[in-house]
This record gives sequence, structure tokens and C-alpha cells, in this order.
Amino acid sequence: MPEEQTTSEVSAHLTWAQLYTNSIRNDLKILTPAMKKITMTPGLAGSAALLRRQLEGAHRTICELKKKLALKPTSFSA
Repeated sequence: MPEEQTTSEVSAHLTWAQLYTNSIRNDLKILTPAMKKITMTPGLAGSAALLRRQLEGAHRTICELKKKLALKPTSFSA
């Protein structure tokens, strides 16, 4: 990514992030109950743990953006 981006480019990044978030939320609504019905394997457990770490990183990035924009911090903390 270029160092300097326009407001509309940054807005596009955030729009894509919102689309991904909505898709992830819908997928998790399907995956969570399905996972509870199967025998857990190390591969599935590892993938779930990786997803959590990635989402925690995304949450930290959101918090950094809100701080830079002087917005109210997110109340959720894991």
C-alpha cells in the first residue's frame, strides 16, 4: 500500500472491512453450532485458535484507529 492515501481510498478499505466483518459474522453463526456437534480434531482446534488471534489483532487495529480519531474506546476486551 502507498504511504499516503486519500480519504476515499481509506474509506474504501473500511467499507471492505465492514463487508468482510458481516460475512465472518454470518459464517460464525453457522460454524459455531456445527463445531459443537462433531469430534474436535487438532486441525480444527488450531484453525479456531488462529481465527481468534487474527480477530484479536483486528480488534487492536480498530482500537488504534479510534484512538487516533479521538473516538470513544471500544468497551469489549478479551
